[in-house]
Amino acid sequence: MENKEEKYGLNMQQIIFCELYVSKEFFGNGVEAYAEAYHIDVTKQGQYAVARTGAWRLLTNVDILKYINVMLDSEGFNNEFVDKQLLLTITQNADLGAKVAAIREYNKLKKRIEDKLN
Repeated sequence: MENKEEKYGLNMQQIIFCELYVSKEFFGNGVEAYAEAYHIDVTKQGQYAVARTGAWRLLTNVDILKYINVMLDSEGFNNEFVDKQLLLTITQNADLGAKVAAIREYNKLKKRIEDKLN
């Protein structure tokens, strides 16, 4: 059996966070995935901010992002996978340039904004 902790350089709670983050229940919601993985009650005062900060910290960690991508890659490269990658890029806050570009791409795909020809 593969040891994910050694293979990806993550601890068990980080692995659980990643797996929750890409799960159908929590997909793309770092705060909820973090709260679940680290047993944080976000209904208690100040705990939502703790979960939000923790999720941000993990989602800017290169090893965490690599493991998330490994899990997404295992699903196959198809329209659903690309849509998930676009969603992940839109919902992340580590690279705002990439976020704006992803939002622009989403708007083009949904034909919300049309380029005007000269």
